[in-house]
Amino acid sequence: MSTEPSITRHDSAEPGNEIPNSFVPKTGERDPVPASLVDQTKSEIRQLVAEITELSQANLSDQAFFEGFLNRVTTALAAAGGAVWLNDPHSDQLRLEYQLNVPPTCLPADSRAQPHDLLLKQVASAGSIQLVPPQSGSGRSSSPGNPCEFLLIFSPIRVEQRVVGLLEIFQRPGADPATQNGYLRFASQVCELASKFFQYKKLRSLSEQQELWQNLEPFVETIHRGLDIEQTVYHIANESRRFIGCDRVSVALQQGNECHVRAVSGLDSIERRADQVKKLGGLASVVNLSGEPLWYDGDADALPPQIRQPLDDYIALAHPRMLAIIPLLEVNPKNDPPGSQPAATQPIGALVIEQLKESRVDHALQRRTDVVVQHSQTALTNAIRYHRVFLLPVWQMLGRLRDRFRSNHRAKTLTCLGLAAGLLAFFTLMPFPFHVGSSGQLMPQSQHQVFAQVDGVLQEIFVSEENLQEVQAGQVLARMTNNDLMVQIQNLQGQINQMREQRRKFERAMHEQMEPIDDIMIEGERIKTEQAEISLRRELDLKLEQARKLEILCPANGQITNWKVRQNLLGRPVEKGQALMTIVDPETTWQVELEVPERRMGHLIKRLQQNDESPTVEFTLASFPGRRFVGKLKSVDLKMEVYSDAGNSALALVEFDNAQVPIGLLRSGTRASANIHCGTESIGYVWFHEFFETVQATYMKWF
Repeated sequence: MSTEPSITRHDSAEPGNEIPNSFVPKTGERDPVPASLVDQTKSEIRQLVAEITELSQANLSDQAFFEGFLNRVTTALAAAGGAVWLNDPHSDQLRLEYQLNVPPTCLPADSRAQPHDLLLKQVASAGSIQLVPPQSGSGRSSSPGNPCEFLLIFSPIRVEQRVVGLLEIFQRPGADPATQNGYLRFASQVCELASKFFQYKKLRSLSEQQELWQNLEPFVETIHRGLDIEQTVYHIANESRRFIGCDRVSVALQQGNECHVRAVSGLDSIERRADQVKKLGGLASVVNLSGEPLWYDGDADALPPQIRQPLDDYIALAHPRMLAIIPLLEVNPKNDPPGSQPAATQPIGALVIEQLKESRVDHALQRRTDVVVQHSQTALTNAIRYHRVFLLPVWQMLGRLRDRFRSNHRAKTLTCLGLAAGLLAFFTLMPFPFHVGSSGQLMPQSQHQVFAQVDGVLQEIFVSEENLQEVQAGQVLARMTNNDLMVQIQNLQGQINQMREQRRKFERAMHEQMEPIDDIMIEGERIKTEQAEISLRRELDLKLEQARKLEILCPANGQITNWKVRQNLLGRPVEKGQALMTIVDPETTWQVELEVPERRMGHLIKRLQQNDESPTVEFTLASFPGRRFVGKLKSVDLKMEVYSDAGNSALALVEFDNAQVPIGLLRSGTRASANIHCGTESIGYVWFHEFFETVQATYMKWF
């Protein structure tokens, strides 16, 4: 018994473009086949070969190419199955790239070398097309052989005279030698097409690599141009989109355990409070926490729940077809050997890549993404470490100053420093009056508001259209009507009359001779009616009092300051408590009511505590802006309330000599702008105190 499988070698068979007639149905005396069937079979095989030729020229992955390749080869040969084996770059073994109906005995072994595995290695070493009969070999597991019941057809796949893989066909046994020779010739021909696929793939790879290097130089130059963080993330987002060739790139920076989106390609600025930006930042935070890149191509079933939920939330808003989030790690150059890449440590951000039209993730995109991540980590690490320098602006200024002293401009530098010192001394030592600004309005010290005491309609007004009309206390100013009130009064009067009649009827009945029990019942009903009458009279008195209030009386002597009282109020429905008119005493004293903003109250309180004398106030009136008037601060209400759009304010009253202001300008509500004198401070503080206070309130809350 032979110890080696019976292998038929056909080293001289060369691939050709013709269709081998040896495995096409033939005509003969024993098995006549129509010529039309032969032509049809040849045409189908030529079509399959043409399709394989197109596949070899297409830009496909190895898996996709060999799937279409093997299906067409087995169809053309009417084979039971087939497999494509490629060299594993990480070992000296052949790995199964794609298979179709391979018998279980020929599948790759777990750990031990099987006869079929050894047969593959032997055929690959020989590098020639071969036929191996079924059930051939020594039968020992340590010797090569064909353990299945199919005829094995092997053909090497070569690239530049080097075997990179094997085509294995599982053919049914029983064919004559001529047909088997046709199998080999056809397998050699299609393996030549598979070799061309690898050649085209290598050419495309070289072309992509050349394009990659051409685009890499401007990309690296741009993102490493400066050390400003905002500028760096902006350049990374925009240049990465051009370099990778995707639809959108975003850059998020790590702050504690959260990521915040800082730049989006194509946008000069972003609205960080937008829902889409917040959702993307939350998704990037979860991905960075996991420590693994996220590649989404439309299928999220295999992702863990903590990533799937924020991913679904963002997909619902942005609708990307492909999404990749790669953590950006801080580069640590310490203890790295020369020429090696610096080690990455903790995350400092995330790179977000999106495709809006297609979900396919090809090798070129992944390769360009890896290059972008590598350089982006270095650029972002340098920018972040640069901004971590304590008192960076101070050190920058000192560095520029040192350079100036080392140059030929030493005299100019000393002159500038002297001027700067002089200006600093001027701003800190020169005293200047300090004022607290506020706004308010003129108010009479004595004025009366006329209010509506009940609801109704102003039916009559007894004042003329003349402005500042004199009125006297107790004078009827207007009369209102309230139909509902009149109806209620009439109803109450009718009910009272009805109760009075019932009471009289009960009194007459009591004078008649009746049983004692009836007298008691009648007396009870009379008392009940009498009490109801008293209650109705009280209610009527209240309604009559309300009816008397329909007449609006003047509360004090004075002048009506309202404009066109009759035109504005006549026939107008009013509610209880609504202000109708304002009466001002012509001899009253006028004062200014100021609204001191909350942020300026500290200076005013400090001035009041330091000096018992009332501060001087200078103010101008909006009706007379060309002249300043002087008064004294009379009182300050320290309670903060919102009186206008200025926010929280405290009311302050200013008294002044009314003779300063022309009598015609003393009008209630005239707007005034005032400066309250609060002593003296340095001129620098007077000019820039509001800026300092704004900075303290906004950026230095922790002090």
